[in-house]
Amino acid sequence: MKIYSILQGGLLLSALGLNTINAEIVRDPIGVNVSASKPMSLTVRFADANGAQFITTQAVFCYKLLANGQCDPGTMLGKLPPTRDRGSTLTPTSSITDVMTIPYSVVRSAVVRAQQVDYSDFFYVRRFTPVNGADLGAGPGQDVYSRVTCHLAGPATIPLSLSAVSLYGKNAPGEAPDKLIRLDQSNVQTGRIEARVEYTGTGILEGWWEIRRPGDPPLQDIDLLPEAALPDAERGLRQRFTRIKRFRVRATAAGMVVIAGPRYADLPQNVSGRHEILLRFDATLGRENRARLNIPGERRNLFSGAVAGFKIRPLEYISPAGLRETALGGRLRGRLMPVSGTDAEDSWHLVWKPQKDRGLALQLKIGSDQANSEKSEIPEETVVAPAHSGLLRLLPELSNSILAKGASIRLLGADGEPVTLFENVLPPQSDE
Repeated sequence: MKIYSILQGGLLLSALGLNTINAEIVRDPIGVNVSASKPMSLTVRFADANGAQFITTQAVFCYKLLANGQCDPGTMLGKLPPTRDRGSTLTPTSSITDVMTIPYSVVRSAVVRAQQVDYSDFFYVRRFTPVNGADLGAGPGQDVYSRVTCHLAGPATIPLSLSAVSLYGKNAPGEAPDKLIRLDQSNVQTGRIEARVEYTGTGILEGWWEIRRPGDPPLQDIDLLPEAALPDAERGLRQRFTRIKRFRVRATAAGMVVIAGPRYADLPQNVSGRHEILLRFDATLGRENRARLNIPGERRNLFSGAVAGFKIRPLEYISPAGLRETALGGRLRGRLMPVSGTDAEDSWHLVWKPQKDRGLALQLKIGSDQANSEKSEIPEETVVAPAHSGLLRLLPELSNSILAKGASIRLLGADGEPVTLFENVLPPQSDE
């Protein structure tokens, strides 16, 4: 892409101190529709067509350009926030994947100006400084300015980008959000994680939830960014922790969606301490989310839907010692069922919900009611079986004992200690 001066005449150029530019910095997209109502982000790829190296540390917004391509100081709308600058680099390179984040202050100023002059375009301009006297198109050692034209538009025609992401937990439906979750026996069965996501554009939001446990490697900056905010060479380099749940939701023109996350009962609880819940977003496909560059060594198409210039902060939860991963999923219930294919009245199965953790055992305690036990001639008995099987065939005498006296069941951990919150009593003459 070549950018030429719009001013003619050497005397005028000399008087202004500007150089005619024959720029070799290419970029894509060269123009984009942006939201007229909220901040947004967009991936832009810049490269030198001849492989010359540069550094870049300046990116600004304005609505009028000078002859050399830089912003007219009197028409500035704002700067790319340093905290969301993903393109600037002091390390020499010949290409960058930039995340252009348009702050709300810039959007508001652009809308006000558009209402006054009926012209809705403005510019995002990045400055490139050559390394070792390279020629980026304006002459050896001369800075070059490259622009992306921004058009204010409606939500249906703009790229899908994330404006804000908030993770929180609810101890029970209808309760207030909680930013730090403390798991205990009162909330582990009813609680759930959610994410409130504000966005621009439309499309599909896809990704998954991960848990960083105590002892896992520390988080890096790259781990907190969505895939779409990363250059091609860094995609796939984020650390992987314990994945627990995927999601796929449609982002409509409403601009906000609540993504249902894992239940508290699904969170790892076998290690006590502080855990971190991460929300990962895949890069979304689509024409509006595509950046193309036909440069050797660069992927031609890079899809960057669901991009964000900010880090998505994890949600923390604390799991105390003594809570077990699979035992807290709900109340343990048992049922007596007649053995099929037999007419014997004293042939029964005990069935319950199979447990995923093979380290757990089910304890059946017959005659748990001490008062009844003292009156009965049948002694109290305890039976232990693997909890993952979900089925225990009872001997006739055990069945008779349960029917006569009742029983209770509970889960035992590897240390033999109970790990359920409740015991379910099997009353006499009941199948529940």
